[in-house]
Amino acid sequence: MQIGLARVSGEVAFESSDPGDPIVTLKIVGDPREADYASMSFSSKRSAIRADGKLTVTGDLSVTRVERSVTMELNEAYAGPQYGEPVARTTTRQITFIFSDPRQAPQTGAMQFSGNSTVSREDFPDLLDAIALDDWPSQLINDEQCENPSVIGEDYHGPECTGTVIASVSNAVVPRGNPGAEDFSGFEPTVSPDRNKATIALDLKLTPMSASSVAFK
Repeated sequence: MQIGLARVSGEVAFESSDPGDPIVTLKIVGDPREADYASMSFSSKRSAIRADGKLTVTGDLSVTRVERSVTMELNEAYAGPQYGEPVARTTTRQITFIFSDPRQAPQTGAMQFSGNSTVSREDFPDLLDAIALDDWPSQLINDEQCENPSVIGEDYHGPECTGTVIASVSNAVVPRGNPGAEDFSGFEPTVSPDRNKATIALDLKLTPMSASSVAFK
């Protein structure tokens, strides 16, 4: 089951004489427009090339979970939920990403770089909670522009947004109760996430910044 998506930014720096030992820093951000969301930052400590040619990068992953109270008053002037002050908590653990061989993107000079790390709840419980319990976007949209409708009433369902979808995930859901009836309470996924193990998958585009480093997004 795929939980959601997040934008990644950061930098990879390495010596041209030793490309197998890069310094990697990255930041992964959820959707701060939601009441509860998470962000992550990774800083590498050591790297190594395995016998199969894949690159392992070990470092510290810091997970920050942000929680806010939500107030909603449904009336004719309703313009969306009102959030309280954020309360943030950060936890750091060591993890290892395994990266495949980089691929040259055609005509751009950039490289595609994919990696992943699978983490168990026993090793990093706060990471599993951040992935399973907090809100992550189901789409990533470039040039997103959002505006509230000109008329806002009891049927207000949020701002209307436009933009170009660059990535999306689709998790099948079923209704809780009967839609339109008093027992209807929303939707739930048909497949529950594994709360004992999770995988962070990275799909990075690296563009050169100088002779010895590249940046990715």
